[in-house]
Amino acid sequence: MSRISKKEIAGKLILIGRTVFLLINFVESSLSGTKSTANPRETTRTAQSNFQMVKNGRSPWGIQFK
Repeated sequence: MSRISKKEIAGKLILIGRTVFLLINFVESSLSGTKSTANPRETTRTAQSNFQMVKNGRSPWGIQFK
């Protein structure tokens, strides 16, 4: 069994989380029939800052990675 680093797991969790978030967003916007109010540029900025935090060994959700 190969050893998986915590940063790898964090990256995968963030990817999964972002995908789920986007899916929910899409379903919500299609149900309400209105355009999503979320600014796509804003979402990208959040994702990038989250990625930076994980690279620095911290999670945006307050979990500590060593």
